Amino acid sequence: MAKGDFSFIDDCIQRELLTHDYKVIESIPGAWDALRNHDTKKSFMWDTEGEIWTEIRSLMWNGHSGASQSLSLRELEFIAKYGWEKYVQR
Repeated sequence: MAKGDFSFIDDCIQRELLTHDYKVIESIPGAWDALRNHDTKKSFMWDTEGEIWTEIRSLMWNGHSGASQSLSLRELEFIAKYGWEKYVQR
């Protein structure tokens, strides 16, 4: 399965938003590093500040609530830290 292909996810909305948000992270220099270096004990809603996070949030899927945006970032953080293969296998 190709990186960024979320076709294995049954829920169509989750699949759509993760596909969109994955492309956003791919398009922003340093975004994967920001996710890779994010402290897993900290919130994406309250503990991320700075220009890169502002840019990421502004480009993410338009239908996000604060909670769904954080959940999407948590999924992408897993990919950044452990790789696509492990993400698909879990």
